[in-house]
Amino acid sequence: MGNDLSKRKDSCYTVIAKTGDRPHGGTDANVYVVLHNKDGEASPKIKLDTRLHDDLERGQTDVFNVKGLSTSFGDIVAIDIWSKGKDRIKDDWYAEWVSVVKGEEDLFQFPLNRWIRAADGKLRFQRNDCCIPQHSKEKEQREKELSKKRQLYQFSTDEPGIPRQVKLLPTDEKFHPEYDNWKESTLKNLKLQVLLIKHTTKEFLSISHLTDLYKFGFDVPRGLDNWESDKHFGNNIMNGTNPYRVQICKEIPEKLAVTEDMLTPSLCGLTITEAIAQNRLFYIDYKDLDGIPEIPNPIALLFVDDADDLMPVAIQLEQEPANDNPVFLPTDNKYTWILAKMWFNMADASFHEACTHLCYTHLVSASAGVAMHRNLSPSHPLHRLLLPHFKNVMAINDFGFERLLMEGGAFDRLFKMGLKGSIQLMKGHFQNNWRFDRDSMYPEQIKSRGLENPKILPKYYYRDDALLYWEAIVKYVGAIVNAHYDEADAIKNDWELQEFAAALRSEDGCYFRGIPGDGKFTEKKEVIDVVSTIIFNLSVQHAAVNFDQYDQHAFPLMYSGFVSGERPRDKSMRTEADILDALPPKLLTLGTLVIMKFLSIKNTSPLGEIEVPCMYDEVGVAAHAQFRRDLRKVGHAIEERNRRRDIPYTVLLPCNVPNDTSI
Repeated sequence: MGNDLSKRKDSCYTVIAKTGDRPHGGTDANVYVVLHNKDGEASPKIKLDTRLHDDLERGQTDVFNVKGLSTSFGDIVAIDIWSKGKDRIKDDWYAEWVSVVKGEEDLFQFPLNRWIRAADGKLRFQRNDCCIPQHSKEKEQREKELSKKRQLYQFSTDEPGIPRQVKLLPTDEKFHPEYDNWKESTLKNLKLQVLLIKHTTKEFLSISHLTDLYKFGFDVPRGLDNWESDKHFGNNIMNGTNPYRVQICKEIPEKLAVTEDMLTPSLCGLTITEAIAQNRLFYIDYKDLDGIPEIPNPIALLFVDDADDLMPVAIQLEQEPANDNPVFLPTDNKYTWILAKMWFNMADASFHEACTHLCYTHLVSASAGVAMHRNLSPSHPLHRLLLPHFKNVMAINDFGFERLLMEGGAFDRLFKMGLKGSIQLMKGHFQNNWRFDRDSMYPEQIKSRGLENPKILPKYYYRDDALLYWEAIVKYVGAIVNAHYDEADAIKNDWELQEFAAALRSEDGCYFRGIPGDGKFTEKKEVIDVVSTIIFNLSVQHAAVNFDQYDQHAFPLMYSGFVSGERPRDKSMRTEADILDALPPKLLTLGTLVIMKFLSIKNTSPLGEIEVPCMYDEVGVAAHAQFRRDLRKVGHAIEERNRRRDIPYTVLLPCNVPNDTSI
């Protein structure tokens, strides 16, 4: 703090100003404040300046004594604030908040979270600065501010067919310099470690030689000891990085050429009909991958055994039965079955990285962030609620497009489908298959696959733990929505909210199909569902599909986006040599270690721990405090569950779920 409350002397009022920790956030301009009381009276102009002190510097909190104003002036309900400089960039001031203290105890808070620029003239803010537009006393000011935001946050048309991103990354969305430095130094160190591995390991002449990868800072991936087991395969389907593709099987798909005799050894004495009737048969169908180069579009059939483990019982690597497209079974030769699982996992990893991870957490979330900035004023309660969760998602996407999603980048090198295949897959699935209300809204994506009953797939830990978060987030969002939209027509009359809804749905906005209300909110539940889904995907869903990537990808036989050679077209006996031939090239494996280790590092605050608070109103503060309490209960519940689980599911422990998508 640049100066403190001990220096207040005999002042009846004190102004405290916090400068945001932003590059060039401090100012040398003269900044002035006028206080307004509830009777409409205004104080004299107050200059935020302390003699012989460098005020309003980046990250600094400064205290200013107000002279000549007695406590009879009363409570402060609004402030005017403006700056006078030469209108240069260095004269801009990023104000995080201004607070006014009356006497010894009365505190009046004005969260600004804005740039104060001389060109904007005098701005007025009400106490707590949190209301829907029809209740605002500064409607014209709000609209002018939004007009400028729409110029900053424009939708890009560079890559039509995928969720639209911001055209040019605004300065406020860029990484904090410290985070940027951490990111670059971490990648550099990982590459140096891989270089050491490259020069200290030989070619992989046996499967056991692969363990030479894990040194110089690269941990042995979890699950390495049982990577070839069917139990491990089934657990990854439920609780790995792509946990929302498995669905209940009500009948065997006609295109899957399995017979009763094929499955009898794997169904614990049940017939296919009995297994279906007992809700013990499941499948994954990757028809979405049809036409993607180098990648199979497999179907896998899975069964819950008597120990409640999900086990693969059949894999067909292409959609249509044919002599060169056999059904692979666990009763096949050991290495033949391993090879079939490797090719299935390549398809699963490819869909995961392009769609589950990149498209439906990163890109969809950032697109919604552009819509928010363009249509919800910074004074809107939903803007204040959402803003901390959008931190860094546009910046990490911008980084990804520059370094990962480019010719010769990570997607192009590490995944057999390459960059063109990745883009083709994202476009096709987003345009033709994905719906917000079915595929992004957590309860609906579980129901759409027939898995909402916890007795079905009892070891589906992702479903069970994510539900705890969903309920806490819905409660949190609901508290704020219900408080601010307590009048019958409040939602209909909130033009900012309606424009936000329209932007989420429209072709020149996000173009999200299946948005509740179809681009026009009429009920509080629609608003709660959409806002809760956005927060859930930026935090919980991203954690679930991202942070275990190293543990899955680091051992290339366990899960890889690249399998060498051609898919097996017969069930002839394979050997360990055939498995080694299917490995990705060594350099590609080392590159995978770098990228997946980097993506799996957690370096931001956990969900609920907001670095820069935005909500200071009574409703927001109470709702957030309750949210923090509810998250602690979620953590205790998951820890207790993990003590009873044979394979603990730790990726959704609260310490592992960040507040935002930053990597």
